[in-house]
Amino acid sequence: MAARRHASMALTAVVVSLALALNGCGLSGRADGRPMPVETTSRQLTAVEKLAESAARMNATTIGVSMRAPGMTSEARLDPVGRKGTMRMELDQSDGKTLVVELIRAEQDHYMRLSGLPGLPRKWLRIPAGGVAKGGALDFMPEDDPSGAVTLVKSIVNAKRDGGHTFLGTIDLTRSGRAGGRALDEFTERLTAVPFEVFTEPQGRWSWIEIDVPSVVPELAVVRFSYHSWGEPVTVQAPQPGEVDDAPRGLFEDLVEA
Repeated sequence: MAARRHASMALTAVVVSLALALNGCGLSGRADGRPMPVETTSRQLTAVEKLAESAARMNATTIGVSMRAPGMTSEARLDPVGRKGTMRMELDQSDGKTLVVELIRAEQDHYMRLSGLPGLPRKWLRIPAGGVAKGGALDFMPEDDPSGAVTLVKSIVNAKRDGGHTFLGTIDLTRSGRAGGRALDEFTERLTAVPFEVFTEPQGRWSWIEIDVPSVVPELAVVRFSYHSWGEPVTVQAPQPGEVDDAPRGLFEDLVEA
């Protein structure tokens, strides 16, 4: 019973963290499942169109995504073409302990391991492809937008340039599909116009985005994503069979549906 309670508390923390933090890494695209189109014309692009053009370039090669927020960090390496990737997230707990969440996508299966708190399973938990809901908290590398940048653009309310490489504006996190889950229902109304800042590289790709969540929801933290390691090899290996258990359906039900 104690182990199940610890696991449930840990998974609740994962739901909330993935719902907001992973807005910058692996969200779904449009409602019909296709990437958001980028208009190309000879006229001067608006700030939103320029961000969309830049974001669309970020899913064509391997990419690293780092996330930083008070009490929470994550590192991801993604290979959109090879359909594989890894992620490691660390979440500080109020008792001084750190919950570590590790995710692997290898071929069609997802693997998850939680550590750092008493009572958690020691083995990797395998979630078959059919057990990961599209756009859900475990879908950290969806086919249509592995980097997450296209969906962030889709959620922009307004934007303007502030110099050559800086963009400022507000974003509606409830449009993303993750921030509308049950874990964040109490914050939904306040997440419809969250200030953000994007800085782009000379090549046009995003260098980082910072989302000022506490300006509208003081209970939450500023989230910053950095994008890097373009084109570098991504090595992913599934855990050995002896290190894996199938994930209990009941244990992951809330996480899959979040």
